[in-house]
Amino acid sequence: MRVFILICFVFFLLSPSAYAAKPSDKVSELIKSGEEYMLKDSYDEAIKSFDKAISLDPKNPWAYFHRGEAHDKKNELDLAVADYSKAIEFKPSLCSAYVKRGKVYEKQGKNSLALENYNTLLAAYPSYSEGFNSRGELYYRQGLPDAALSDFDNAIRLAPKNNQAYVNRGRVFLLKKMPERAIIDFDTVIANYEGVPLGDKIGDSIAWAYYCKGLACDSLAQTSYEYSLKAADCFKSFLKCYPPEDSGTAIEYAKRYTFKGDPLKVGVRVEVIKVLLEGNDNLLVVMRVENGSSNTIDSVYVGKFDLYLDGRIIGRKNVTFTGVDGTPIVPGETGNFYLRLAGEGQDFRNWNVSIFEHHLNMR
Repeated sequence: MRVFILICFVFFLLSPSAYAAKPSDKVSELIKSGEEYMLKDSYDEAIKSFDKAISLDPKNPWAYFHRGEAHDKKNELDLAVADYSKAIEFKPSLCSAYVKRGKVYEKQGKNSLALENYNTLLAAYPSYSEGFNSRGELYYRQGLPDAALSDFDNAIRLAPKNNQAYVNRGRVFLLKKMPERAIIDFDTVIANYEGVPLGDKIGDSIAWAYYCKGLACDSLAQTSYEYSLKAADCFKSFLKCYPPEDSGTAIEYAKRYTFKGDPLKVGVRVEVIKVLLEGNDNLLVVMRVENGSSNTIDSVYVGKFDLYLDGRIIGRKNVTFTGVDGTPIVPGETGNFYLRLAGEGQDFRNWNVSIFEHHLNMR
């Protein structure tokens, strides 16, 4: 009898089923797989993975939460709300599900439901910084700056490095015509990212801190030329984080400030007037030069174009603007200089171009 039992035990150990993954392990694998599909923007495949996880564990809050995110990305908003609600049902402390659900309500124009959602969250978890930040954003969009300001204050008090809350509070100060106070908040965010290379993967907080600080400096530019220079630097830093085609307003500001003419070249004004994508892989930049000096201007050397892809520099070129057929601009005249950059096989729609210092080639 003992021999029979021993043989059965050995057979069990050698059986493949003895080593099969536990249901909980399989669920975790499916959720991880779904998250990987999400990173690749493969939302349908992600949903399939989360569906399988839910079929194995119908009360797994994370499977519902992530499937809600996938439906959200696909703009399937009712399905997203249902999944976020299920996640909350099975894990009431999953505060981020409340935030996600509130954002979907706002997309649907259901602001009263969004507010009720945030209020419920904060009543249960009054120390959750992002809850205050999200409700403050809703108040801001509803034109209630004082209520928004109070919530952003609370968000920062609870999490002193909640960078988005600083950006949001700064935007309220801008709305209240308090640019100097707004700059303090934007500078706080910028300081928190000190030493981190700028790029389109760095995140929204630092990008919008630069953009909004640029707006604040722009509003102060008439009081001091120094603010004009600061505005230029801020908009160029923002454009390092966001591709030009997604940053139309910032480009308009950058055009105003990027090339003002060398202050040492009295009477000369240099300004970018067009940044145009030609096809997929050629970039045309046109600048206007007003020559009020006593010299002829042959060209404008602008220093370097830094070319970014996925947050890293993939090219750096010294570039010079010249007139059509090399035509110079004589004193008292105004003319356009042009620059074309070939993509060299790359797609410029994925590139981020920053223009830095310049000097005039005058004779």
